[in-house]
Amino acid sequence: MRAVISLASRSLAAMSVMVSMSCTAAPQQAAAQPPGFPDLGGFALVPVDAYLAEPGRGPRFAYFSTPYNIQCLFEAGEPIPAWSGQGISCHGDMPDGDPCVVGTAAAAGSGPAYAITRTADKCGTPFTRGALLNSGQKVSFRNATCAVGADRLVACLDTTSGQHGFVLKPSGSEAF
Repeated sequence: MRAVISLASRSLAAMSVMVSMSCTAAPQQAAAQPPGFPDLGGFALVPVDAYLAEPGRGPRFAYFSTPYNIQCLFEAGEPIPAWSGQGISCHGDMPDGDPCVVGTAAAAGSGPAYAITRTADKCGTPFTRGALLNSGQKVSFRNATCAVGADRLVACLDTTSGQHGFVLKPSGSEAF
């Protein structure tokens, strides 16, 4: 009986130490943004309400346009299932096109990664759906954040399943 009481006492003491350590452990840092992705902390957050479009049916989306002839959207409905991404998509004049390439940056199939593709749209086609998101601003809803920067920068991050999204910029656009 003494052996059982001794074992129970040691187990209880060990559990107390583990609980105490977990309560005092340093907080975990947020996941780092992908290499080459701009620091979103340097952009002014604007309320998503100005960019919402209420559909007749189906999910609600946030739409915005940029000063660079690119329009973007992402799902901003309630609720968004935990397993579902928000479908960030930008379409328009790609900043690294020479002289002009119209393309789309969006989710690549059913996985979490994003891709940039060319489209058959003609250069000069206006891509202006949604309210203007100015340089230096960002808009965010749940796991989707998009920012517009100087020098034709457009960057979007989807953190639903890790760190995925894209950066559109003259020095080279990239999806991840």
